[in-house]
Amino acid sequence: MTIPRRQPDQPFEAHQQEMAEWLGCETVEEMNNAHDGLHAELAQWMGATSFSLLMAQGVALTPERQALAALEEEAVLFVQRWLQGLKNAKEETWLAF
Repeated sequence: MTIPRRQPDQPFEAHQQEMAEWLGCETVEEMNNAHDGLHAELAQWMGATSFSLLMAQGVALTPERQALAALEEEAVLFVQRWLQGLKNAKEETWLAF
């Protein structure tokens, strides 16, 4: 399954709701509360810098780091979807999600 991409004419709120549904979250707030923390947790676990979080803070990135930030974002979304599925199935996870 592919990550829902925001369409040019799609309101931001509608895209956020679509993303929350794709992730298996009940609300956009639930999705957002987990998302940035997951970036930080995964980066720490991997011993890596979160270029996505740096970019969100307005730090200028090289094209190479921008590409890494995009890959990181996709990885985090898929891990978030998996963890949300585990949560919804009442399975235990290593991360308080």
